[in-house]
Amino acid sequence: MMIKYYRAVFLSPHLDDAVFSCGGSIAKLAGEGPILVLNVFSSYPAEVRRGPVVISRERFDEDAKAAALLGFTTENLDEVDAALRHPAYRSPANLFRPPVPEDIDRLAATSARIGDFLSSIHYDAIYLPLGIGWHVDHVLSHLATKHLHGLPSTYFCEDAPYCLIPNATQYRLRELGKIADEHADGALSPRSFAQEWYETSADCATLAPIKTMAWPERGVAALVVALYLRTLLAKHRSMRREREAEYTLKPMVQSITGHFDAKIEACYRYESQISQFSVSRTDCVARYRRYSKSMVVGPADAPADMYERFWQLEGASVGSGN
Repeated sequence: MMIKYYRAVFLSPHLDDAVFSCGGSIAKLAGEGPILVLNVFSSYPAEVRRGPVVISRERFDEDAKAAALLGFTTENLDEVDAALRHPAYRSPANLFRPPVPEDIDRLAATSARIGDFLSSIHYDAIYLPLGIGWHVDHVLSHLATKHLHGLPSTYFCEDAPYCLIPNATQYRLRELGKIADEHADGALSPRSFAQEWYETSADCATLAPIKTMAWPERGVAALVVALYLRTLLAKHRSMRREREAEYTLKPMVQSITGHFDAKIEACYRYESQISQFSVSRTDCVARYRRYSKSMVVGPADAPADMYERFWQLEGASVGSGN
């Protein structure tokens, strides 16, 4: 039997994450060869609806539409989505807590499943999530792929929409270890990041109800959210030494200017998810533009090129994957 070849494999925690994070690069690489998106947490034994946000099998239809638009194929590992997997994650806010012990115990099995699948194909490069934003399924996807982290064909993606929050990427990179290209704010802290997370996300579906409150209730609710996020970040930081090796990472900025419009179109194929971080298409484009502009330094009147950024272990060189 002929072994399938892929120009690149994108490991996606959920059925939208690869497109939200790397949709421009996926479209660009699809012109060079077949692209595979491997979805990890893609089993929905029940359905959860939280306002406009839906966690159910209808997400497969959305994924198929995005795949047709950008030119990739998908495979699903069918691990159960966190919101349906454990009572500790039923509250939306608790999706950002550290993994429960049962999830840590299952890491070896999930890692083996990923390894078995990848050993059955050939690929030039693989793109893995960094776990920016600390969604539990993103963190677990990062941890489950530790056996791939040192390979020369491995690149780390900046998880969107969380990487669109100012300083979110730098906070996660500092948590993981050293950054080869150090340019972050030296005063970055759990408190400052939590506040930026709230202020950046307050217009989105998850936190929008707060904006309908009257003062002083709205101010109290905003403070509670910021303090809660700060507590979660502190918990992640305290547990990091037990779970993750330190890295020295170097950035690679990829131009996606010619594929940015296709990325936005593909993002909006995930109709049940996009409202979590964007109130309109204009707002979505603006968020990605601010994120892209933060990656490069140039004159104010320079052309508005668009970028995605990836990270690689320092000392690794480009090579074939499997």
